[in-house]
Amino acid sequence: MGSTLDEVAKELINNGKKVNLIYAFNGTGKTRLSRTFVELLNNS
Repeated sequence: MGSTLDEVAKELINNGKKVNLIYAFNGTGKTRLSRTFVELLNNS
C-alpha cells in the first residue's frame, strides 16, 4: 500500500508474466496505473 504508481507498474513489467489481472474498487487508480504502465513500456 505505500507504493507509487511507477513502482507498481515497474513490478508488473518485471514479473515475467504476459497477463496481469487487477481487481480493485472504483476510484482506486486502475486507469492511472494503466497509463503509467503504457508510458513506461513506450519509453523503454
